[in-house]
Amino acid sequence: MIVNINEIEKITLLLLSKLKESKGNEIELKKDYYWDISEDELYNPYATPKIDMLGQISFDLENVLKLLDEPDDALPYHLKILAIILKALSTELIYFKCSCPEDVHTPKTANHLNLVSLKLAMFGYQISGKMNGEVNGLKV
Repeated sequence: MIVNINEIEKITLLLLSKLKESKGNEIELKKDYYWDISEDELYNPYATPKIDMLGQISFDLENVLKLLDEPDDALPYHLKILAIILKALSTELIYFKCSCPEDVHTPKTANHLNLVSLKLAMFGYQISGKMNGEVNGLKV
């Protein structure tokens, strides 16, 4: 699978712009902790993953926000962290009752944000050398 970064960037900006229009510039996340499954298990559909590590979204957010002051410190791994934050946003919004006009459907936008976060996570793993070629017969 080939991912066009320009397309992902445009889609991400579009979805975040729509989110900002409908929900404002700040969204409260009610859940802070999540189970972090190793990348070897996350992309292996043939085995049940073991939950081995607990992550914290507020800690992840704090770490990626530091990149605004130190952009040279940005690493492909930060895509994984950003993907986790986007997934948390999308999960929060899927269950949010939309009071928007009918043409702005928040759950649809949230599902797209979730998909973009998954693709960013996969891309981050590929760049960092964690994933490339095939995983259990599946091309990545």
